[in-house]
Amino acid sequence: MIRFAVPPEATKAISYRIPTFRHKGALVGFAAFPNHGSFFPMNSSVLERFENDLQGLETSKGTIRFPVHKPLSAALVKKVLKPRIAQNQLKKQRSSGLPSRLPCPIYAEPDGRPISLGFS
Repeated sequence: MIRFAVPPEATKAISYRIPTFRHKGALVGFAAFPNHGSFFPMNSSVLERFENDLQGLETSKGTIRFPVHKPLSAALVKKVLKPRIAQNQLKKQRSSGLPSRLPCPIYAEPDGRPISLGFS
């Protein structure tokens, strides 16, 4: 099910000893255990964003655990993946030196590069 929700160009990898999908960085991971399955969005802010959708499921900082007999719905997986794809896209843009949005003229160098204001 996860394979059909990730972008077609996503690749499979092993990260932290679990199967993952990568798309412009680590996207999501998953694992099966004797009594539960786990879905790893690789970013805790995503779990906070969908707190209401995750009621009834066990969660921790970066993990959604679900009973083996009741897998996650495809709709929930897609819902979690959408912001993860956007986060990785934004991260990739920033790391490539391209501005993620148009710089404000007040805070830009004459050549258009953003001026660092020291905020992180």
